[in-house]
Amino acid sequence: MPCACSVDTAPELCAGLDNGIFVGNTLSSGAGCPFECAPGFLTIHGQCVQCAVPLGLDCAALAPAAFVFTTAQCDFGCRTDLLYVLRNATCVFCNASRCANGSYLAGAACSECRACERRTLVNSAFVSHGKLDMQGSCAEQCEPGFFADFEQCVEHLVVTCQPHEYQMPGTPTVDVMCLSCADCSGRRLVVACTPSRNAQCAPCPALGPNEAFFDLNCSVACLSACLRDATGDCEMCADECLPGTFRDYSGSRTCLQCAPCPPLRANSNYTTECSWNCAEAFTLRADGAECEPETPVIPVLDAPTPERTCNESEFRNASEYRPCVDLGVAIPAQEGLGTRWRWNRWGRTGAGLCEFECLAQYMLFVGLADDKF
Repeated sequence: MPCACSVDTAPELCAGLDNGIFVGNTLSSGAGCPFECAPGFLTIHGQCVQCAVPLGLDCAALAPAAFVFTTAQCDFGCRTDLLYVLRNATCVFCNASRCANGSYLAGAACSECRACERRTLVNSAFVSHGKLDMQGSCAEQCEPGFFADFEQCVEHLVVTCQPHEYQMPGTPTVDVMCLSCADCSGRRLVVACTPSRNAQCAPCPALGPNEAFFDLNCSVACLSACLRDATGDCEMCADECLPGTFRDYSGSRTCLQCAPCPPLRANSNYTTECSWNCAEAFTLRADGAECEPETPVIPVLDAPTPERTCNESEFRNASEYRPCVDLGVAIPAQEGLGTRWRWNRWGRTGAGLCEFECLAQYMLFVGLADDKF
């Protein structure tokens, strides 16, 4: 109702609309509300009128499952999810699986199965039908006993596998080959490896501290140098047993128990646990069976060869005895010999090294001006 002198504007619901929805309010008094028709209905004189059903290639109305209206202008699309394809301005049912392996679906009415074109492998076989209108879309695969190798189907090799290997059968894409059997260490062996089958392993339960699996049946034992304590945990044995005893990790129950070592052989002593050495003045016989008394070894000395000894101021060069000044050795003043300095001696032969040393209370000093001692 329009606004009047005594009455304000009053709203009123728009008239009912079939096959459509209102999308807003009217902008002026007496005008209709804006609306949109549902897909499949066309707006005619303010009403939603149903669109005409599209016709198929046979001029009959299409099945409702073949299409869906997409706009209020009666545009439609084909239900590709139900295998309907737009061909010649209508929807045609195109089921590519109706064609056998090695053929693809084609034709205006999707009624022809045409032979696929071989594009990849030579001497192979088709293992699928093709896609709609695609002559090269059929999958190819080598026949049994062959595998694909650089676009050729090559015959599988005949191989002999080594121990701890199994033969993996060939496939249309991979040749026969030998593979290493699975290692089930730390796991349970479920199925053993055979020449034609790999081993199968299953996980073991979690280990406790200082524990390890020692077989392929998830059997648990303590690590080396560990024994189970009173609580059942694996304890690391820190202390060694006394000489002559040892810790038997295969039989001891705790780290406090030490077992006696085997009897000592004669003339020997234990060192650490069951390790031993021959006693003093005894040595191990060559065959390692007994400790026998040592045989004293008397060294044979060569008779000394008499020779002349060098003086303090000489050095020996082969068989020659030469004065130290020939070496260019700088020495202190001769008058200080015996009071301020002396020659060094070397060895029992008395061979001079032409070296000297200062006597007590004197120090070696080299002059800077005239290079004199």
